[in-house]
Amino acid sequence: MRVSAAMRSRSRRCTATGRRLQRRRISLSENAEAVAAERELLKFQRDELDGLGFNAADWQTLQEDYARLAHAASLLETAAFGIETLSEADNACLAQLNALTARLRDGIEHDASLGETLRMLESAQAELQEAVYALRHYQQRLDADPQRLREQEQRIQNVMDAARKYRVAPQQLDEALQGIVARLAELGGDADLAELAQQEESARQAYLKAAQKMSAARKKAADKLSREITTAMQTLAMQGGSFAVALLPLDQGNAYGLEAIELQVAANPGVPPRSIAKVASGGELSRISLAIQVATSQIASVPTLIFDEVDSGIGGRVAESSATCSSNWAGIIRCCA
Repeated sequence: MRVSAAMRSRSRRCTATGRRLQRRRISLSENAEAVAAERELLKFQRDELDGLGFNAADWQTLQEDYARLAHAASLLETAAFGIETLSEADNACLAQLNALTARLRDGIEHDASLGETLRMLESAQAELQEAVYALRHYQQRLDADPQRLREQEQRIQNVMDAARKYRVAPQQLDEALQGIVARLAELGGDADLAELAQQEESARQAYLKAAQKMSAARKKAADKLSREITTAMQTLAMQGGSFAVALLPLDQGNAYGLEAIELQVAANPGVPPRSIAKVASGGELSRISLAIQVATSQIASVPTLIFDEVDSGIGGRVAESSATCSSNWAGIIRCCA
């Protein structure tokens, strides 16, 4: 059983998730009072803006309604003046136009070229009549309501006050509210600490499950590799010596599992294995290195190993032995001196 890339990737992901949740939990714990105060302020601001009932899309309509109500009397006078000028005064436009079109109809009997002028005036006559109807409808629709005017004026004042308070343009009050809601969601609720602790523990358990699976694979692979390298050492003038891939436990583990890996060697029988970096001589390192390369080449299914100066640091008899016994390790070893 090998430690696959998928195992290592899952362990790293679980570790990253756990650390992120831990940092967030610690941050909330250390700043609990400040976070609570900020949350209360944001809730007040959210409720205040919600209560305003402001909608940026309605702002233009609100301003237009207010302008119309504020000038209702003047607008009604304008409509009345228009109706009188067009149709009700003694010399109203429509009355004079009607008289003119009547005379033109009489004139056409003597000169047909007046027909084009008559058609244009009749068109204008129809347009003016439509304008009279529109002005009368406007009069009926326009409501000079002082109470509604006061309400609209107060609403505009409330919006302007809120905009000044939050230091934004009135049209941006919606964005300000969305920002407050987003910040509240980021800070979370009062129960977030317990929830984060639970999520952190879940991530920890997921990490332990992945890491323990990786440890089991490492243990099996380490035992097998230790035996193979120890066997190879016996043919390299290290009879009685042993090699071990030691898995040293880590208190907290890390992204790569629950243990660190140390290569250990015992050059003589009965001697406990120790770190290869501390006890192996130069010649022993060369021999052990050769044994490791041959043993690990089997994992990668390497049929042929090519070495440059394979006997460097080993010695003549050992080098001959390594060439003679090489077929037992990895197939064919070609020594290129």
